Amino acid sequence: MEEKTIETSLETTKKKENITILMMFPDIDYFIPNLKSLLIVYEYIVHHYQISNWLHINFKVTDSNCSISLAPHVLVKTMLSTIPDVVFGPFCDLAVAPVARLLHFQNIPLITMGAVSNEFTLQRQTMYSTLFRFGYRTDELGTLLVKLFQYYKWSFVKFLYEDNPKPWHECQVLLRPIAHTFASNQIRSDNRKITNHDIKDNFKSIFIDFISNNASVSLWCVNPQTFRSAILTAHKLGFVNGEYVFIYLDTVLTQENTDEKSLSVRKPWYDPNETNNQINENAHRAFETVLFVRQRLYTGERFRQFADNIVEFARQRNRTKQLIHETIGTDETNFYDAVVTYFKALKSHYLYRNSEELINNNETKTNRRLDADTLKTMICNRSIEGINKNITMNQICDRIDIGYTVFDLDPDTEELKAVLAYPAEPYSIENNQLQWLNKSRLIYFIDRNSTFIPDSPRCGFNNLKCPKNTLIPIWGWIIIGLLSIIVLLLILGFILYRRAKFEAELKSMQWLIKWEELSGRTLLHNSVATPSFHKLSLSQKRSSFSSNHSDDSDTDVRTRQTFTKTAFYKSSLVALKRFYKTKLETTRALQLEVKAMQDLTHDHIARFIGICIDPKHQYIVTEYCPKGSLQDILENDEIKLDTMFKHSIMHDIVK
Repeated sequence: MEEKTIETSLETTKKKENITILMMFPDIDYFIPNLKSLLIVYEYIVHHYQISNWLHINFKVTDSNCSISLAPHVLVKTMLSTIPDVVFGPFCDLAVAPVARLLHFQNIPLITMGAVSNEFTLQRQTMYSTLFRFGYRTDELGTLLVKLFQYYKWSFVKFLYEDNPKPWHECQVLLRPIAHTFASNQIRSDNRKITNHDIKDNFKSIFIDFISNNASVSLWCVNPQTFRSAILTAHKLGFVNGEYVFIYLDTVLTQENTDEKSLSVRKPWYDPNETNNQINENAHRAFETVLFVRQRLYTGERFRQFADNIVEFARQRNRTKQLIHETIGTDETNFYDAVVTYFKALKSHYLYRNSEELINNNETKTNRRLDADTLKTMICNRSIEGINKNITMNQICDRIDIGYTVFDLDPDTEELKAVLAYPAEPYSIENNQLQWLNKSRLIYFIDRNSTFIPDSPRCGFNNLKCPKNTLIPIWGWIIIGLLSIIVLLLILGFILYRRAKFEAELKSMQWLIKWEELSGRTLLHNSVATPSFHKLSLSQKRSSFSSNHSDDSDTDVRTRQTFTKTAFYKSSLVALKRFYKTKLETTRALQLEVKAMQDLTHDHIARFIGICIDPKHQYIVTEYCPKGSLQDILENDEIKLDTMFKHSIMHDIVK
């Protein structure tokens, strides 16, 4: 069969054909695209090209609600009454997948601007053979990011995504193919889901524990309010220093506004409801480190004229409010191209079948239905005229001439400005490089810095490569620490040694004296002494007891000592003081007290030597005082003491 081509006009023919069209897109307020806005575009096409003059359309419209269960249910319910010839939509990946798998067995074309995941590319022949994609795809998004990372020599990225309950915030649909593309190009990645705890913690743990560990580049797929709050925290924690880059996926699945004239699109850092100007200034500073990735918008004169025509068409029918932001965007334009392309292919198909029937003189009835296989032969792997520019379809019927754009914050206008895009325009299969949109500059990261941001911060992650300047280097602190440990061990050893020695002295009880060890025991009374006192020591120094004594000293003792009982202990003269105790136990308390008495030394106190605790001979043994004791002075009537001297003695005693 010879190849079929698309007629460039949709003029009226004599015979009307019958066709059933099922249109299923999400009818959710502020969803981009919205079913109501797409209906206006569809009606404009039918009106503008006078489709109803040559085609009788059984048009069915339903809400897919981006639901994985509702979308196939609606399709099956429709097919029970009539089999559609073509299905426009759904949009969300979760809704497209089951619908496309059902239509795969019916050979019915499914035409959508959604289905962005590369899953539909990888499984096209096995499960999604009737799918025709006229919108953005994650294939180009992943390629754009890979080329951007390769250009700046970034080798590691952290993914952060929000588990948003809204069905169109399918961040995993975006990040999964991106991660796969990164892995195929030796770019490592890690991911983390932002939880309510992270939001309550003001994202501190994300920056301190997740990003700062081993990545200078992070990729965010969250709603705009969450991202702005996170970037303000990054500014507060010191991450806005020209060494960290934050890439925000402001794509069809995350963006809440596609109006390029909107303040939130032009200045996402600015919050008009913020009363504290300093917060807006901090946000402006922080957004200098942010790169925005968006779908490449249509900006040509043909597009603007087309947009004005759609708005005017809606105004005439009092349906302007059904357009998102009362205008149309890229998705509505892609839908227009998809529907017009289908109708042109359908018209060409009917003309071809009519000519075949005329040639065969109506002898054979040809199949007039335009199935998916036939549509592929007409639009796949070729260039088709579109409303804004020529449409390029690849061999599996995916549009590949539209892509993504990277925006940064222009320091002069304080607005986002497109700096590079992929694929390049005008599109060609050979031209697969990044397209820098402004020849005069590269990307501004911060403070007009367009130099390369390194793969890791200058001081390394967590400042490991830049320790704080100190008077003592790190090895000095190590030596000091080791010496301190040694000193502490020595002190502890000394304390333990003293303790052991003390305990040994207590247990030895050297102060315990046997009665047999005391020799030459006698009582000095009224100047009478036994002959055994011929070797009395002077004992002026309490620590020494000499065995030799002069006659003068002997006479001095006899004239001074009156009431003291003495004996020889280890060749030294000692004084004995009798005490009476029925039973004396050598307890630890007694040992401690006696030890304290042994250690007590003073010039005015007789040194304690020991105790004899024999039952019949209980004595306290002390140092002998050859000049007499205080008792000798006070009880000697021969010594007259005046009042001043007595006061002096009492003062010395108290002291």
